[in-house]
Amino acid sequence: MHPANFHNEGGVLSGDARLSVLASDNDLLKVHVTGARSDYQVPHGELQEAAGQDQRQRLLQNSQSGSWQRFWSDSVVSQLSLYRRHIDASLRSSPGDTRLSASSDRRQSRLGALAGLTYERNRHTLKFGFDAARLALREDFNFAVTDPEAAEAADISEHAGEFTIAEPFRFDGGANRKQWAFYVQDTLRATDRLTADFGVRFDRTNLLIAASQWSPRIGVAYSWPESATTFRASLNRFFQPPQPEHLLLSSSAAARELSPFAGAETPDVTGGAELEPERQFAWEVGVDQWFGGAVRLDAAFWSRHVRNYADPNVFFGTTIIFPNSVASGHARGFDLRLEVARFRALSSYVSYTLSKVEQVGPINGGLFLEENILEIGPGTRFTPDHDQRHAAAAGVTYVKGGFSASLTAQYQSGTPLEVDEDALVDVMERPGAALVNFETGRVRPRTVFDLSVAQILHQGRRTETSVRVGVLNLTNRDYALNFANPFSGTHFGASRSFRVELRIGLH
Repeated sequence: MHPANFHNEGGVLSGDARLSVLASDNDLLKVHVTGARSDYQVPHGELQEAAGQDQRQRLLQNSQSGSWQRFWSDSVVSQLSLYRRHIDASLRSSPGDTRLSASSDRRQSRLGALAGLTYERNRHTLKFGFDAARLALREDFNFAVTDPEAAEAADISEHAGEFTIAEPFRFDGGANRKQWAFYVQDTLRATDRLTADFGVRFDRTNLLIAASQWSPRIGVAYSWPESATTFRASLNRFFQPPQPEHLLLSSSAAARELSPFAGAETPDVTGGAELEPERQFAWEVGVDQWFGGAVRLDAAFWSRHVRNYADPNVFFGTTIIFPNSVASGHARGFDLRLEVARFRALSSYVSYTLSKVEQVGPINGGLFLEENILEIGPGTRFTPDHDQRHAAAAGVTYVKGGFSASLTAQYQSGTPLEVDEDALVDVMERPGAALVNFETGRVRPRTVFDLSVAQILHQGRRTETSVRVGVLNLTNRDYALNFANPFSGTHFGASRSFRVELRIGLH
């Protein structure tokens, strides 16, 4: 969040174990266990660095899952899975916290089951399934302003500034909620050229409010073998409950009292309300064309229309996020990808995406403490922080024997600022402002190159050892991912980085 990359180090320790057992010719059992611990500093700016701020984050997570796959016949197969996932996350304050001090303890446990049955008959492939889960959430979050003058200079709102070390903001809440879904789907191979998929899914959630939706889906593909051409089209409806991280606080009355969007009302829409599930309707049409069996061109037009657009806000540039949603929005675009199949030792690709995203207020949920935020009321149209108009990528890979090398390039045209005109002068004086084009209102475009080489060191009947060396941002390009955005804050891309991996595989 600062070009000097203050206070941004950490470590991760993780591991996993998998066990597969062929219990019989028709039964396969699998067990998977994972565990991880992350300890890292919370990045901050120049003012916090001078004050000796030393906030830390810790994340503990583990998961266990087991599945049973059964082949009842050549045409019928079933699968049953049980899983558990647990996350324990904490944010620790420090004596040197300046402007604002915050601490958080958050726990999340999900226990669930999935089951599916596939039945194949003639030209039909039928699928049935369900997913049921119980989610337990616990949140304890506090913050306080430590320096009123610095808080005022940082545009922290007057209401948020009332919380001091002596009388901090406190939130403590918990919830246990259920959600479940089932689906039915059929893949019909109507002719040798025409394939159709159609089905329906029903979702029901109580996270945190009761909601449900029927989601019909259909897709068709028609191919012309003589010209190696395939045309495809699809219509889909999606339903997605809010993300659980800090969901209790983001949907609370305490957060609504701090929201600049609360009270912006029309007869049907209220800003700062509780978070509802995202509901999305999408369509896509595309064509896939092969040239001589060696070059593949894929092109697609797509569109997404969304209600309760999920778009979390970042807590002062940290890795703490608070889910919020926008009343509605739409995204549309065009994707193009050209692939050259492997010839001797080389293969390559190039891709391009043109897209546009627009959202309509008001904003619901989240935790907004800053005062200088764009006025996004009911019916207000704006460009969100993830709108990336032009994106392109290219890569070439060389593979021969146990050696491989790849060079990739990525281009992005830049995300919008979303800064109120009254705050523009202050934003233009911030560190890293040279990476922003204030005339267009977007961060400047960037092209980043990555290089990696790998070599198999040993390959035996039961073991394989390999090493991979990568150089990220090969040309050491300075760039900003976003800048002074009220939702995502300020983040800069990493400078040239080196990565070394040693892999030991057991078969």
